[in-house]
Amino acid sequence: MAKICLIIAGAGRSSRFAGVIGKIYVPIGPKPVFLWTLDCFRDFGEITQRLLIVRAEELDDVAKQWGAELKKRKVQLVGGGQRRFDSVQAGLAAVDPSVDLVAVHDAARPTVGQQSIAEAFEKAKQTGAAIVAQQVNQTLKLADSNGCVSHVSNREKYWLAQTPQVFDRELLTKAYAAWGSNQNEVTDDAQVVQAYGHKVHVVAGGVGNIKITTPEDLKLVQAVLLD
Repeated sequence: MAKICLIIAGAGRSSRFAGVIGKIYVPIGPKPVFLWTLDCFRDFGEITQRLLIVRAEELDDVAKQWGAELKKRKVQLVGGGQRRFDSVQAGLAAVDPSVDLVAVHDAARPTVGQQSIAEAFEKAKQTGAAIVAQQVNQTLKLADSNGCVSHVSNREKYWLAQTPQVFDRELLTKAYAAWGSNQNEVTDDAQVVQAYGHKVHVVAGGVGNIKITTPEDLKLVQAVLLD
């Protein structure tokens, strides 16, 4: 059985959330968002290492407030960087070299389904690189700089990238090293792996894998988790 390191990426700035505290710390019922997210992966025995990446300046506060819960879940805290790329790279530096795969998941996605996780793990074992994504099922339009739209055909080819994104450990590590000083903003790990020249395969997710970006998203997630 392949051994997997789970990296929960939670060092973002929550700039679009507009809350008093970071969105991953907002309580939903008995626990904060990031613990709900970690618990989505609780029953996967192949996960042998769990890393939670938070902003470096929040490390002490997170450890003080939730250290017991993290210890119970065998989770290691890692300080993130200014950019998502820096944060994941910091996580990769802490990955046990004995693991085979690395799964990166957004801390703000606490409703990911067990089937999506299992299928992403299996596809990554087979191909070295797999992401969960939602196929576009609405009419797409392309707008120019003047706001004029044109029709986009073949919407079946378009997918909305989600997480987890799962990769061979050596592949992801080398891809991040190769990206190096590239100043382009990284929006997900698949982008880095594709730039390295490796194909990334998709696993169909769904609308239930909600990412909390706005207060409205939080209300929807609360309804799902506390139903």
